Amino acid sequence: MKISLQDIVINKDTQSRDIVDEAVVHEYAEKMERGEKFPPIVVFSTDSGYLLVDGFHRYFAYLSLGTEEVETVVHKGTERDAEKFSWGVNDKHGLPRSNATKRLIIMKILDDPEYAHSSARDIARIANVSHTAVNKVI
Repeated sequence: MKISLQDIVINKDTQSRDIVDEAVVHEYAEKMERGEKFPPIVVFSTDSGYLLVDGFHRYFAYLSLGTEEVETVVHKGTERDAEKFSWGVNDKHGLPRSNATKRLIIMKILDDPEYAHSSARDIARIANVSHTAVNKVI
C-alpha cells in the first residue's frame, strides 16, 4: 500500500534507535536515486495517524528526495502497540543496531510498567537481543 509521506507521523516513542545517522540517510537517498529497491517502511494506523515504527532512515531519505508516496506495510493498532512493536525492529535488516541502540531499547522495556519485572530472557525476546545484553544493563 502506498501512503503519502505527509501522512506519516514521527513519534519519539516509536523510534528505537539512539540516533538517525545522516550519513546513512544520504547513502540510502543516493541508492534510491539510482533505482535501488528498499523494503517498505512500516507504520501503525492509530487514532494519531500512521505512526512510523520501522524505516526511519528510509523515511528521511525519501523525504530528502522529495518523494511524495512510499510503499508501506500498515498494521492496525494503538500507539502502545506501535511502541511495543518498535522495540524489536532493525535486528535483521538495514543499519545494524549499535550497542547504544540496544541499550536504549532494553531501558525502554525496563522502564515500562508492564515489562519492568520480566526476566532477562523475556526482555531479550521482546527486544530481539541476547539475554547477556540484557544482563549487562540490569
